[in-house]
Amino acid sequence: MPTNFTLHDIFASILAFGLFPLVIVLPGFVTGWLLDLFDFRQRGRLTQLAIGLCLSFAVSPIVLYLTSSLVSQNVSLLTLGGFTAAATGLLLKDKRPLTATEKRYLKTILWLAGAWMIFVILSLVEIEWNGHSFYNITSYDQTTRVSIIEAMTRTGVPPVNPSYFPGHPVKLTFLYYFWYILGSIIDILGGKYVDAFAALTASSAWAGLGLMAVVALYLRQRNAKDGESAWRSARIGIGLLAVSGLDVIPAILLMLRTGTILGSVDVWNTWIPAWVSSCLWVPHHIAALVAGLVAMMLAQSARGKSTRQRFVILAVAGLAFASALGLSVYVTLIFAIFWAAWLAMLFLQQSERGSILPMIFAGFVALLLASPFLFGLLRGVGEGNAQSPIIFE
Repeated sequence: MPTNFTLHDIFASILAFGLFPLVIVLPGFVTGWLLDLFDFRQRGRLTQLAIGLCLSFAVSPIVLYLTSSLVSQNVSLLTLGGFTAAATGLLLKDKRPLTATEKRYLKTILWLAGAWMIFVILSLVEIEWNGHSFYNITSYDQTTRVSIIEAMTRTGVPPVNPSYFPGHPVKLTFLYYFWYILGSIIDILGGKYVDAFAALTASSAWAGLGLMAVVALYLRQRNAKDGESAWRSARIGIGLLAVSGLDVIPAILLMLRTGTILGSVDVWNTWIPAWVSSCLWVPHHIAALVAGLVAMMLAQSARGKSTRQRFVILAVAGLAFASALGLSVYVTLIFAIFWAAWLAMLFLQQSERGSILPMIFAGFVALLLASPFLFGLLRGVGEGNAQSPIIFE
């Protein structure tokens, strides 16, 4: 019996979504516990998982890139196995029951995550109906990204360029591709049941969850002494992510005038997407934003700590910036500007100059860890577009 491609993609995407915590929750969970980042060990379990999700955006991309590119994908899988075993042991060891506040919000969290997953999957899969296939507008960009994930699964990191073959394989370096490494790992772990498209679709869902978690973590840091207020603020902050602009008005007018249906209300003029559209179209940019915000919050949390603790915390911030650079160069450049401005303010204020050296150290760590990626990127730029028709997006 012929397979319905829509049902196949939905099933594969749900399975990929279920596998993604191995790369986007557990590594950060273990890192947070080992280094007690954001007072990790004193937090409730739900808060710990949210912190683990945020920290994984900072840790997983650069760790998986270095292990995959400098050694092999098998070493990356072994590394994830170590994180998984450690996280499982820590979760089993923690016998604390959920707090009353956590129990009250657990159902909300599960409903929100489930509804978001379903919305993303149904928004991105192609619809097969009556012998016809209807694709969504994101396919214009996603087809390229799917081919990169599939190439990584076959050829490793960095992958062989899937769209350019001048008589011999050419490595793809003229692109920031760290987000696709995570998708490739899920493609491998899913075997015949998960493909590159399903992995990319699931990554969009987890990018959105990471954005929600970093909003909640920021508000928790701002309300450190009032947990109940932080939970309420997080619910409001996450809800505001669904707010779009008034694009719907000119979009409707344009559709009525031209008789055509726009693929998105964001594309009626210059494309300035809402958060929901960004998660569907460019999850790697959202991932870079989360990693950068985690780095900034780590620097903030280091205030008042001992010198040794500051350097440890800011070293993880360096990992976050290294990950962000490989996730999106554009987004990371904005964070670099603000990081430099923050350093200048600390120097002028003279009150917290003890933070200056650790923050410079974070930049050094980021450049050191990202140097193999940067060398490949600059080499690709030097060789020109002929080396790689797939360029920054």
